[in-house]
Amino acid sequence: MGKQLTHDVTRLAGKVVFPDRVAAGWVEIEGERIRAVGEGDPPGPAEAVGGLIAPGLCDLQVNGAVGREVVDGPEALAAIDEYELRQGVTNYLATVTSRALDAVAAGLEAIAAAVRAPRTGVCGIHFEGPFLSAEWRGIHPREHLRDAIDGLPAWYERPEARLVTLAPERALQEARAADEDRARGGWRGPLHGLPV
Repeated sequence: MGKQLTHDVTRLAGKVVFPDRVAAGWVEIEGERIRAVGEGDPPGPAEAVGGLIAPGLCDLQVNGAVGREVVDGPEALAAIDEYELRQGVTNYLATVTSRALDAVAAGLEAIAAAVRAPRTGVCGIHFEGPFLSAEWRGIHPREHLRDAIDGLPAWYERPEARLVTLAPERALQEARAADEDRARGGWRGPLHGLPV
């Protein structure tokens, strides 16, 4: 791949996707990192590339691929990584859906290790649920949905957590119900009434 300049440096030339346009340009790669990008003619020998030279895609929701789920362990994550890379996805959020607490805990350690690993596409965790509407829950089992007002699962505080999907209409309903409860003298703690 590419015109080898040294044993570690490769230069490609073609249509480059820049932040605001697509133009003729070049990319130099040293090892596994992009060393330089430029517009116009390359500064030296380069391999002409058909198609586009573009950054890899980032997918914010990857529940799984190739018959595996992200919570299935290191081997599953490796297979998902390989598949995603073939699709042009170089970074993704491993998305954990609403499920039994012990099933989530078991899968999180492998995902956390993948986030810390230098050669993986996993760049964080996306928690999809359990604060979803029962009416619009999709694949999420009703028995694993929770009310946000009851408190956040401990794993939401993990440093690898990047995104949480929740049903805003449900959070607002819970906040209104909590406000009504508080008006009647009820108290649920310091976050009482906040749509968390």
